[in-house]
Amino acid sequence: MEFTHRRIVVIDDDSLDREQIVRLLGSDFQILSADSARQGLDHCQKQNPDCVLLDYRLPDADGIATLQKITPSGIPVIMLTGEGDEEVAATAIKSGAFDYFAKKRLDKVRLHSAIQRAIEHADLRRRLSRTRQELEDLVGMATSELKTPLEDIERTLRTALVDMADDGSVRSRSLVSRSADTANDLRMMVHQLLHQTQVDEDQETLGWVDMNEAVAIATERLVDSIQDSGAKIRYGDLPTIWGDRSNLIQLIQNLLSNAIKFCEAETPLIDVRAESKSGQWLLTVSDNGIGIPIHESEDIFVPLKRLYSNDEYPGHGLGLAACRKITQQHGGRIWLQDSDSSGSVFCIALPDRSVEMPING
Repeated sequence: MEFTHRRIVVIDDDSLDREQIVRLLGSDFQILSADSARQGLDHCQKQNPDCVLLDYRLPDADGIATLQKITPSGIPVIMLTGEGDEEVAATAIKSGAFDYFAKKRLDKVRLHSAIQRAIEHADLRRRLSRTRQELEDLVGMATSELKTPLEDIERTLRTALVDMADDGSVRSRSLVSRSADTANDLRMMVHQLLHQTQVDEDQETLGWVDMNEAVAIATERLVDSIQDSGAKIRYGDLPTIWGDRSNLIQLIQNLLSNAIKFCEAETPLIDVRAESKSGQWLLTVSDNGIGIPIHESEDIFVPLKRLYSNDEYPGHGLGLAACRKITQQHGGRIWLQDSDSSGSVFCIALPDRSVEMPING
């Protein structure tokens, strides 16, 4: 991969430091210099650079805040500061910086190597993103094409079953009934797979979502399962979160449904709790179910991946995959915190945007 002549933006208000960085870069790169966050962000928007070298301290903006404005574009950022500071380094990396250097320890080899790795990493992420999108588009088209034929097959089989009520043999009726049930299962799987590919954070549907209301609606949708199992769902004092209302309700519904399904206790007990932590809302959904082996804690989020046969626990292996996609589209993440014979704890971390966008205006 060719790295010469890549476009680099250097954002630093100190002219001497800026000149030193430009000298270290040499003639291998196209360099755009900026002495303020505003000018640097303008370069990023108009010039689409391959990498940004960003000073931690700027006169018109905080370096971390500037970093957080750049990273959503996919441009890799290397943070620079006058003195080495582990706390600053940790904050920078956590906020999306690819790497971090103290200017006094910077040399040509280290700088060029870091830029090369940053560009390689960003290019790989873009290729993976394109591939993932192509796969999702393909799955979306395939599932859309399958949906109507499966509905027709099931409808035809159900009609045939009614017609056979008087003159069909018991065996024939049983075969047709099983075929209709199979068609229904396939139709439901296609429906869930289609929903999985369509989960998105449409800016027009975003708003403040009361998670107490979201849990209440999800519970109402699962009323038959709750009544059949005798499940007890406890929640209260949940936050209001900025996001897509229907997707957040679906997120909770999928987790509650799983907790009810994978429970062998006489009374399934499910707790939904939340706490504010480091600028995020941490939601937990805990249960007293069968638990999940710790080595399977990542596989459970893979689409169509099932840990148990359909005879043991009916399903299609798409519920948790949809949960992960929904949380990612909301700038968050989901993971399995604990799982053993006494149950599971799913954690969802979502951004708390109430400071930047007050709920009441």
